[in-house]
Amino acid sequence: MTATHAPRSVKANSEATSIWVVLLILVGFHIGLSIAPGGVLLVPFALSGAAAALGLLTVSGQDRLKLTSILLYISAFLLLSGIIGVAMDGYPVKRLTASIQLIYSLAIGLSLFENIKNLRQQTVSRAMLTIGLILLVGSALEVYGPLRPLSDWARVHINTWRPVYWDDYRDIVEYGGIRPKFFSQEPSVLGIVLTISLVMWFLSSSLRPTIRLLALAAMGLAGYYLVKSITIFFGIGICAAYHFTYYAKFISSRTFRSYTATVLMLLVVIAIPLTALTFNNTTGGIRYTRSASFFGRQIAPLLITSAMIPERPLLGIGLGGWEAARPTMYDVYGNVGTQYNTGYQFVVSVDKSGFARIPDLRFMMTNAFWEYWLMFGLAGGMFVLLNLYRALSVLGTKTPELALAAFAVFAQTLGGIGAPGPWIMLGAIAATSTFLSVEKRDAAAQPARVSSSPLGRGQAYRSQRG
Repeated sequence: MTATHAPRSVKANSEATSIWVVLLILVGFHIGLSIAPGGVLLVPFALSGAAAALGLLTVSGQDRLKLTSILLYISAFLLLSGIIGVAMDGYPVKRLTASIQLIYSLAIGLSLFENIKNLRQQTVSRAMLTIGLILLVGSALEVYGPLRPLSDWARVHINTWRPVYWDDYRDIVEYGGIRPKFFSQEPSVLGIVLTISLVMWFLSSSLRPTIRLLALAAMGLAGYYLVKSITIFFGIGICAAYHFTYYAKFISSRTFRSYTATVLMLLVVIAIPLTALTFNNTTGGIRYTRSASFFGRQIAPLLITSAMIPERPLLGIGLGGWEAARPTMYDVYGNVGTQYNTGYQFVVSVDKSGFARIPDLRFMMTNAFWEYWLMFGLAGGMFVLLNLYRALSVLGTKTPELALAAFAVFAQTLGGIGAPGPWIMLGAIAATSTFLSVEKRDAAAQPARVSSSPLGRGQAYRSQRG
């Protein structure tokens, strides 16, 4: 009897560990808990990193071998590109630190991926819906209730190594109201984590597809009203792309639907800054598209990368090679950036003393998608992209191209290709999307035409298992 129930007990323990790993990675990213003695950052997002390490230890032998080979392969590329970058520009310490940071972040994303796959669809759906509702209710209590003092106190004491966001005036001017933070370092992080939870809920929910879309739209609109984050609309668009890929009936080929949705998402990525540039230059634009935030997140990254690619077309400036792009950054912010509303010193002056107030050049490139191509170049970027595609396929993602397109869309909302955020997003979406494949396959395998006899039920069961 003990032998009969042992596998089930082991599976239950494994699932219990996995749900804690998933939750702690997301909570750690949300609050930004890091190890920074004396204000010096040693281990960023330490809670997420510790949870990811636990998650990797619980991965089965075969999958652990796959994950190790993926990390080693990308590490070898980073080592090669780093050596070339040092030979061209120097800064070995910065390049080594940036490479270690990327490997660390990628490990967090891979751990999240594997531990989501280890969970039942219903478990993921319930957990993500719970997180989404907690963030919505918490945001409402912070804006309209008594929660803000506690949230602000926690943010200050958690983020001892970096400043937290306090600019209520900017919120009112650019967003029409004060944005909640709900224990996160800044409002955008709250919007990102809320969006991740809603997308994961959508991809894992067992509700009928149409009802699921309507529920997502309702929660998304409520989230935008409270949090005022455009990231939520990106998330809804990604869910619509998955809905089209897996449930559209007017196109028979799912592969064709997937690549169509992928191309459309990538067009959106490119169209956003180009449309804003044209709109602002011809009509004067609107309040948000002329803000310093929009410029730094959408327009400047495109202009900087477009200017640097002809100079470094193959391997880019390399991870940590920001100094190579400094003159271009000064030129873009000093000449184009002066046309945008502000609050940021580096936008309003061509004088380099304005730029000197920025402690890190990375703050001038707050878009992980364009930073990716700036760092890796065209050849290096395609190499890493193809290996990510292969890795997702090997690990069980049915539509890796769609997951990578979603990664590109979400990267518009984050700076730092070496930070955990983009890789958490990729791991979460790629893993949760596998539930759509299971759901569709199980629906097709329903024993509607099977006899009600015990033999018929047994055949149906073997069919579903096989």
